[in-house]
Amino acid sequence: MNVSRGNTDAKLTETLPRYVGKSSDSTGVVFSMLLGSFGIDVRHAECLTGRPFGFRITIDNSENWLVPWLEPWEGLLCALRTAGVSSWRAESGGDAATLLKVGSEWISDGPVAVGPLNPLAIWNRLEPHFYQGGSHWLVIVKKIGDVFVVHDTEGCPFGRVLRLDIERALSACQSERGVLQVVNATPLAEPDKTLTRCIIDGAKLRRGLRNEPIFGANGLRCLAKSLAGRQLRAKESASLSYGFPAMGTSRFLVAALIAELAQTDPAWRPTWTRVLHHADDLCRMTAIANRKRGEGQGEAISQILKQLSNIEADFDLILEDAPCS
Repeated sequence: MNVSRGNTDAKLTETLPRYVGKSSDSTGVVFSMLLGSFGIDVRHAECLTGRPFGFRITIDNSENWLVPWLEPWEGLLCALRTAGVSSWRAESGGDAATLLKVGSEWISDGPVAVGPLNPLAIWNRLEPHFYQGGSHWLVIVKKIGDVFVVHDTEGCPFGRVLRLDIERALSACQSERGVLQVVNATPLAEPDKTLTRCIIDGAKLRRGLRNEPIFGANGLRCLAKSLAGRQLRAKESASLSYGFPAMGTSRFLVAALIAELAQTDPAWRPTWTRVLHHADDLCRMTAIANRKRGEGQGEAISQILKQLSNIEADFDLILEDAPCS
């Protein structure tokens, strides 16, 4: 497919992927849009980023409770590697103006992902005030003077955003950020092998972090200890109101991936049954915790977090017993 961009929006709609959104964590979404410009339909893009496989809890900062272990930029690179995309270019780590200048020079060759950004600099959304587990990206499709035509993962395809607004949003992001363009990509010859590799990489990630005090089950136990015997503060409650659903959703994303593998390979069916029960238990407990959170019951949530830590630890056993291990 010719990835050069024409001078009209009509031409753009022919060569760009169908807009995908809205999502609070759009790392997988932006990956789907980048590959979609080559006519590739990405399956389980969120899992390919590695972000649903593990989370961390920074006790002294409630904004970073139950957030993905992998940062968004790292997750986007992970998706490229796992999917076997070899022809891409990226620039990260510089100041926002320099990064955007580089991205501007690439636009004539195809869409450019910019991010992650602080969405508060563009959109007045409530969630980023309390919870940093999501990620916000723009996909630039055209430049008109100091205005960029973008696919905004907040729910705005072909929107127009000023260069200065994007620079401000990039500068305000605390994690690594940059610009990235897929130069060429071809449909995966053996997609099931890609999905299997995703599970292998997810298990490897968790295995390497098992002793980290703020990771997964360990982090939940530390948070349980911190909340025991006291009332939740308003900001803590708000953070958990986003973190608990994100935790449950991430595990069902992994379950959906394994379900697809089980459809074509019977060896995956026992793993599918176990991970489905695991995800169901996790979501049921996080729903109970969210109700207690609304009542400000720190002690009750502390007890639930201890149970969640045991459920989370079981996920390691499920992955270790998977056919690919």
